[in-house]
Amino acid sequence: MRFGSVKHAEFEIIKAISECGYNPDRQFSVTLREIKEKGVPEGDKVAEKRFHKAALNIGDTFKNKMESRRKYLPKNHPEYTGDVE
Repeated sequence: MRFGSVKHAEFEIIKAISECGYNPDRQFSVTLREIKEKGVPEGDKVAEKRFHKAALNIGDTFKNKMESRRKYLPKNHPEYTGDVE
């Protein structure tokens, strides 16, 4: 299964994240490595670039999601930023 697009790679990464939640015995880093091995044939620079772009996109999405929830943290949390308005 070669990654045909960045969106394809994003789908496979998100699928791996969601499956790790259901199976606590699997480590996400191992699963992500497996996803890369399946979607990036050896020496395929284009598929590798798609995988890395997808991983960055998902990381940005999660960072944005995290930032939008920072204000809901308990007041004693070190990253709490202020009361909910």
